[in-house]
Amino acid sequence: MLSLEEKRCVLERAYIPEHVIPLMEGLSGGEAHLLGDFLFFVGVDWLIMVGFPLRESSSPELQSRLKEAELRFRPERLWFVGPELPDFLEKVCLEREEDKYFRLDLRTPRGAAWAPPGKLKRLVAKAEQRFSVELKSSFDSPHRQLTRELLERADPGARVRELYRRIPSYLEQTKSAALLSAWDSRGRLAAYGFLELAPPHFSVYVAGASSRESWAAHASDLLVREMAHISIQENKQFMHLGLGVNPGISRFKRKWGGVPWMDYRACGWSMPLSATRRFLKTLGGMS
Repeated sequence: MLSLEEKRCVLERAYIPEHVIPLMEGLSGGEAHLLGDFLFFVGVDWLIMVGFPLRESSSPELQSRLKEAELRFRPERLWFVGPELPDFLEKVCLEREEDKYFRLDLRTPRGAAWAPPGKLKRLVAKAEQRFSVELKSSFDSPHRQLTRELLERADPGARVRELYRRIPSYLEQTKSAALLSAWDSRGRLAAYGFLELAPPHFSVYVAGASSRESWAAHASDLLVREMAHISIQENKQFMHLGLGVNPGISRFKRKWGGVPWMDYRACGWSMPLSATRRFLKTLGGMS
């Protein structure tokens, strides 16, 4: 378990969502541990290594810290995320992901006020006439229905489904997150978005959902503008938009001025107890 001071230091050095301890603990159900300059999240039989160092680090340290975590926690399932996939993990990966993080810079030249780019300003102004934006932490029945529609339509993987499943309980227990909801005049929920504000230098757009019905057009755009305004009010330098995920989501993020910022590589593998010693050998041998 990390002390309050350790958690504060991690947040101060954070630059990706996986460094945001309250967010990761709340949505993964694991507990944060710090080994050197690397953050780990540990559950009953699993482990996530955040391979983005909190300070400059070297590949040998990454390898030694993963070995240390394996010896200490003895997980059966492991997941690694980092800017690149280390060579020593190539042989054990059963699942792989490649993507890029997107960010929206809220600082503008000469200190000018941030504004939606291009024609989005006009579209958002029109959406503002049709929707009212509510800011509260209650994840109610309309939010759950919109989430079900999204998951049925997109059919994402198990990890994404688990993330959405944990959002309601996380919003109930945290004070650093904001749930924004766009409602029309008939009381219908057009879209919602979940923003994390814990990091001192940036905010994180975590997740959201929107109706595909024609009456809900551009509700998500209105929420992005509101999230950007909240982030600016909280003195954030940028809004972390997460991963590109797919071409459609990437286009939406680029439309808002989001730019590909940092490579993301992920690797998942299983560790039956009988394989533990073999895996440790790939990390440098047993002592």
